Amino acid sequence: MPLTIEPSNEVNFILTRGATFNPELIWENSDGTVVNLTGYTARMDVRADPTSAELLTQLLTGSGITIDGPNGKISLLIASATTKTFLWTSAAYDLFLTSGTGIVTALIFGRIIMKEAVTKI
Repeated sequence: MPLTIEPSNEVNFILTRGATFNPELIWENSDGTVVNLTGYTARMDVRADPTSAELLTQLLTGSGITIDGPNGKISLLIASATTKTFLWTSAAYDLFLTSGTGIVTALIFGRIIMKEAVTKI
C-alpha cells in the first residue's frame, strides 16, 4: 500500500539487508488531491549523514525511481542483490523532485535503518 506524503515530511525506513527495498509514495496536497507528476524527475541520495561527502547509494528517475505522473505515485527500488552488499547500518536520505518547468521540491527526508536478516538467502 502506497504511503501518502506531503512536501518536507520526515519518513524513516527500515530495510533488511538482502531484501528488496520497494516503497511506493503518493504525493497529495493538504486537501487530499493527488499532485500530477507528469514531466517530473526525481533524485534520492543516501549518505552516512547529511553532511557526508561519501554517497552510499543514489536513485534517479529511470534508475531506481519510477514516476506514475497522473497518479502522483513515486516508486523506489533497490534490488536485494544490492542491499545485500550494503555495509552501513544507518544512513540519511532525501528525495528531491524537479518539475518540467524546473521547480525543485524537497519532498521527503529521513533515516534508513539497516537490520540484519535472520534468514540467509
